[in-house]
Amino acid sequence: MNSATAGVRVLSSRNFSSPGSLADGSPRADTFTQTSAPITPRGRARRVGVDSSTYRSVCRRRFEKPTVTTGRVVATGPGVVSETAAGLPQPITFTDVFAGIGGFHQALTQVGAVLAWACECDADAAETYRRNFGYDPTGDVTTVSATDVPDHDILCAGFPCQSFSVDGERRGMADPRGRLFYEIVRLLTAKRPRAFILENVPHLLRIDGGRTFAAMRGHLTGFGYSVRHAVLDARHFGLPQRRERLFIVGILGSYRKAALPSFAFPKPGKPAKNLHDLLERNVPARYYFTPEKRDRLIHLREHHRVKRSNRCFKFVHATHANTLTSTHRGVEKNVVVELDGKWRRLTPREYAKLQGFPETFKLHDVDSKAYRQLGNSVAVPVVRAVAERVIEALQFNGGGRGSRRPQG
Repeated sequence: MNSATAGVRVLSSRNFSSPGSLADGSPRADTFTQTSAPITPRGRARRVGVDSSTYRSVCRRRFEKPTVTTGRVVATGPGVVSETAAGLPQPITFTDVFAGIGGFHQALTQVGAVLAWACECDADAAETYRRNFGYDPTGDVTTVSATDVPDHDILCAGFPCQSFSVDGERRGMADPRGRLFYEIVRLLTAKRPRAFILENVPHLLRIDGGRTFAAMRGHLTGFGYSVRHAVLDARHFGLPQRRERLFIVGILGSYRKAALPSFAFPKPGKPAKNLHDLLERNVPARYYFTPEKRDRLIHLREHHRVKRSNRCFKFVHATHANTLTSTHRGVEKNVVVELDGKWRRLTPREYAKLQGFPETFKLHDVDSKAYRQLGNSVAVPVVRAVAERVIEALQFNGGGRGSRRPQG
């Protein structure tokens, strides 16, 4: 019997009277063991020797608020979700570094994770975060001692992208904002969370001929993390916005055996084509361009075309929007032409919908700040899909919170 299954009693469907049973004779969910069985309920039930209806019934009773909301939660014994002294499941916890307005928070809580700590140095973004989640993340990560950060399972960070973005100066690590990556490394070194999810722009892969990203990856793998990355487009996760972003995921393993093959990025779906379903009706007049503004945009477009610049305005596509940005030119990258021929910009609420935030999400009262905050945010459904896979990998690989630090 290996260490992953030590102490776990696998019950037979013919014997429900063992100590591993509940009072009504059904098997305890925390005696189910993680194996290489298929991840369907039927497959897991077959592995533990019960029928699928009994398996689902037990899991529902023991996990009314499951750590993962996909129906793939199994209980632990020595597995991923430890139990409190009262026998209740202890949820996955996460930290939200460079938290912004809470895109990671919105996504992680949707899959049942619980916030342990968050940090955001921009006062306006921190206020939007507080208004929506009841937690004040105000703080500068560069001045925070790692000892003041609670233990957690997953570190999340959409670290500043201006140093690597096509719309920025692309100075990479020569920009102080680019070096904020090392604050993530510092926290990973000190806290040893079982996983991390990082997000940035795809151009990070190409900065300095790929050497910058190779150095970053080397830092992460050097601390015992199995690291994988992928470029994911929000259009393939239900949002009618073309938004490609680089996601870097790490799962903590052994120094001697760092490869954990159970993690795989979510497969992209069909591109979303429902832009007009998200557009608002009865838009206030302030979002429409005056004839003079429209003529100026047309003139500037010709000017930039001659200079072969990409900084001219763009219309939204029939099916989706262009990438939302946080710059003052961002609102001109998605010009809507209505049936009566009027031109307008997207509203802040439309920005929020295109990033996957619910209608109930409270936006900043000043439009310019709302645009900037939402343009800097992650696309919530994409992060949620990645987080689900990360939590599934943690469940598959087992190990409670006490096993954060790798051996060897």
